[in-house]
Amino acid sequence: SNHLYKVLYTPVDQDNYLVEEVEIDIHEIKAIPQYSVPKFVSTTYGKTLGDITLPTGWSFVERLDTTVGDAGIHEFVVKFTPDDTANYETIENVIIDVNVNKAEATFTLAKQIITYDGKEHIITTGATLNHNETSVIYLNNKVLNAGDYEVVVMALESDNYTAIQAVLEVKVNKAQQSIDINNFVTSIKYLDNIEAFGYITAQGMLSYEVK
Repeated sequence: SNHLYKVLYTPVDQDNYLVEEVEIDIHEIKAIPQYSVPKFVSTTYGKTLGDITLPTGWSFVERLDTTVGDAGIHEFVVKFTPDDTANYETIENVIIDVNVNKAEATFTLAKQIITYDGKEHIITTGATLNHNETSVIYLNNKVLNAGDYEVVVMALESDNYTAIQAVLEVKVNKAQQSIDINNFVTSIKYLDNIEAFGYITAQGMLSYEVK
């Protein structure tokens, strides 16, 4: 901006010349503020520039809804705005590095419940990963007899996500016994042997009591 200032002009030969008061027009240029370029700026995959907190006075030139990109180091343009913009310049077009870290992989686990049927089952469902950059791996996932099992589920590290391992619960319920009664009498004489009047077949061992 321009400002008028009154100054006194004192001649060398003051014996013959008067001291004069004159006005001069001075153009003031804004000063360069002191600043430090942000370093060690980091964020996580999947975030936007709006999720990053920069030091006071600094802001991104790009839109704040701009995604930070894949895991790795990326360059972004920032600017520094001083508190006193009337007397200090805004520092434009400063390039900084932003370190984008891998995001944390997570599992959504759903307990698997099946019923014993005499067959071995291989568990390959129940764990849902929060991304599709890799697949879920199931370990120790064979179940047969009734009981509770723990299946190890894991996903390897990918380009943008960390590795993860968890335990998936599996329960094999007991099966309903199947009993087939053939030609079994409804009445017998006292002291007669019940086994002489019919037979019973079932899965597994069968015991019965006459009352």
